[in-house]
Amino acid sequence: MLIAGVSTRALAESAARAGYRVLAVDGFGDLDLRRVAAVRLARDARGRFSPGAAVRAARGARAEAVVYVSSFENHPRAVRSLAAGWALWGNPPEVLARVRDPLLVAATLARHGLATPAVRAAAPRSRTGGCSWLAKPRASGGGSGVVAWRPGWRPPRDSYFQERIAGIPGSILFAADGHRAVPLGLSRLLAGERAFGAAGFRYSGSILVGRGDAVFADDERLCARAIALAEVITRAFGLVGVNGIDFIARRGTPYLIEVNPRYTAAMELVERAYGLSIFDIHARAADLHDLRRRA
Repeated sequence: MLIAGVSTRALAESAARAGYRVLAVDGFGDLDLRRVAAVRLARDARGRFSPGAAVRAARGARAEAVVYVSSFENHPRAVRSLAAGWALWGNPPEVLARVRDPLLVAATLARHGLATPAVRAAAPRSRTGGCSWLAKPRASGGGSGVVAWRPGWRPPRDSYFQERIAGIPGSILFAADGHRAVPLGLSRLLAGERAFGAAGFRYSGSILVGRGDAVFADDERLCARAIALAEVITRAFGLVGVNGIDFIARRGTPYLIEVNPRYTAAMELVERAYGLSIFDIHARAADLHDLRRRA
């Protein structure tokens, strides 16, 4: 099994526990990863991970299938190159191109009557309607590059603008077969935690939320609505395998801020807490989707 991405350790451990032999193409090659997988480092000329370097590092490998983790979701062409000649377990390039389009996702949610922050391609002229805005890179992850927008400030050209919603950040983790979404867990996202060396909106960890934990206000309604959100996104975009949706929880309503169409960091908590094999779930969901597609 070939697993590629900037940090593959958690999913590689899951695959190894499920009985797979793993070749990891990774930006770090840390000792924990080397205990469960053969490793090829994927670094560019500056010593940094890049999807292109991962594609090159994977050439000539022998594998039954390929699975990607962050940050391949932002690079559909690299996913196509990575998967050439192998079965791809996960969302194909054409799905990534659509579900990582923030304007298309927002329009889809609005069409289904679901709560969504306002999204714009161009900078607002002012605090439109009293809204505060965030400038976000289109190809980013983990909150990197997200900043509070100020009138008159010119962001990078690849930015889009999302209404800033006051609330608690969270995520729903789920498996999908292109038609249905099955929830795996709900988590509280930590961002900008200085105790963990983070600042701004940078992702700095997750806390798995149990029923009645009171982490989120009106958690029963929030959970039901988050599941409905996952179901709508799955059907609208044809998501496959394990996925995550980040949201801001406000008064029992999840406002979607980003779709992560691949394994996410919080899934390691689900595996440890509930004894599930996330890699097995991912593989089975991908297989079911493939069978349906062929039928």
